[in-house]
Amino acid sequence: MLRLLVFALAFCGLGMGQNIVEPFYKLKPVVQEHSECKSGAKTTLCFYKKLTLPTADILSKEIKPSISKYIKKANESYKKESLATYLSDIDLDSDELFNGNYEVTESLELFDYNKPVITLMSAYYSYLGGAHGLGGRKFFNYDIEEKKELTLDDFVDFNNTQFRKIAELAYRKSDTLLPNETLSDACWLEDNFYISQNFAVTKSGFLFHYNPYEIKAYACG
Repeated sequence: MLRLLVFALAFCGLGMGQNIVEPFYKLKPVVQEHSECKSGAKTTLCFYKKLTLPTADILSKEIKPSISKYIKKANESYKKESLATYLSDIDLDSDELFNGNYEVTESLELFDYNKPVITLMSAYYSYLGGAHGLGGRKFFNYDIEEKKELTLDDFVDFNNTQFRKIAELAYRKSDTLLPNETLSDACWLEDNFYISQNFAVTKSGFLFHYNPYEIKAYACG
């Protein structure tokens, strides 16, 4: 089981003071974009997609192969996205359908590197109709020596109740919750504390990220 020499906890997510999560590294981006439209007798529906990837060529040989795997996977997913994917259940001539624009975007970045672990962050957003779009962030932690993607179980023993207590205290501090306030007072869907499996390994410890609807309603943002 891997252990971090420096142990600290940070939390970010919907409705919290640390909503904006920025990577520790800035690499020159490579951007791909594509748009297409399809018209019916009454409406026109357009689709826009965008993928932003880091430039891996400038990275050291030590970490480039690992990051390239995630770049390849993101590219493959991007190529599969098309307007046709979303049209199968849509009647363009329906009186209830308005002219609209669908959008799917993703940005993959090198978030941090703490040998032997590289951490990537995928920031994504999609609007496929409805009242609002939906975005979020997903972290990937990869051990370049063991050549495997890491989960929280590789670092933490979840049978350790002391860790959960420390984690909840750190969360309450980040969300400015008073000791006598419940999690539902902070707009949580339930009062049971939940440690997100979406985390980043940083130079100071763990950063846990909660996406919309994971612990709180979208309106709580």
